[in-house]
Amino acid sequence: MRLPMTPEGKKARIQLYKAINDVLKERDVTQTEAAEILGIRQAKISALKMMRLDEFATDRLVNFLTILGYDVEIVVKRKSGSKSGHLTVTRG
Repeated sequence: MRLPMTPEGKKARIQLYKAINDVLKERDVTQTEAAEILGIRQAKISALKMMRLDEFATDRLVNFLTILGYDVEIVVKRKSGSKSGHLTVTRG
């Protein structure tokens, strides 16, 4: 059973897609080259560029960033107050 994506999860996944696409654009690689670097089919690179949120799990997106040479940090801390916590992705 797959859980529905929360708004916070959706926002974070969009930010991960954007970070990957930004890196690929900066490197000026073709879709074929990007597919080879990430170890996926070229059609999946198209899905990355189109930001199809249902194509890749968050952990796979994080793995792509590490393959591209980026450190990814996840910080878990107690949320103050009674509202639910939030998820943030930033590119440094």
